[in-house]
Amino acid sequence: MLDFIMNLLGYENINKIKVPEGYKIPRADKMRCKANFYNATGEFQDKIIINQEKVLLDGYITLLLCKWSERKYVKVMKINCNQETYKVAYRGYRLKTREKRQEI
Repeated sequence: MLDFIMNLLGYENINKIKVPEGYKIPRADKMRCKANFYNATGEFQDKIIINQEKVLLDGYITLLLCKWSERKYVKVMKINCNQETYKVAYRGYRLKTREKRQEI
């Protein structure tokens, strides 16, 4: 019942988020940077993005930080998209952003 109510509020039970195979342990400096941001602000630097099947699409480090801080629920953004489609769209966005920065 609590999971249902938390879902209505935009939260997901951390233990129900499925991490796809192939995710690697992030670099230590990247983890440290995001942990320092959390410790300084009390907020996570990145959002956790999952699809309708509760498969993680983005925000792996944030998910790890939540698990290490023993949270049970975390605010998530749900999108109706599979992992491959998200990767293609996200990479396209990053390339466009990088090109704009190089123009400046």
